[in-house]
Amino acid sequence: MFHPDAGAKTPSGGHNDFVTNCSFFTGTRMQLFEKTVLSLDWPKGLRAVNVFCSGPILMMVQRFFADVSMVKSSEDSYDISKQDALYEWSKHAIAPWMHTEKTESM
Repeated sequence: MFHPDAGAKTPSGGHNDFVTNCSFFTGTRMQLFEKTVLSLDWPKGLRAVNVFCSGPILMMVQRFFADVSMVKSSEDSYDISKQDALYEWSKHAIAPWMHTEKTESM
């Protein structure tokens, strides 16, 4: 998060969007995982179960691939319509806590 290269452009024209502490989550391994497992059209709830089961395994594996790496965010994070939808959803989700009542001074 506070690495000096975070957010900088790479020589190839990409971006260093965030820092990861495990090289297993960068490069072709994770791209292959995303393109095969996570992009499938799963029946409702099955994708969540898959990710829930994969998480502990990936946490155990990451200790063998310790490294400070810069990675680019997923392509979905650059999709403007998805960004707008997330913003609208988050405004709606926090609306009950964002009421603005004017207090009268006594």
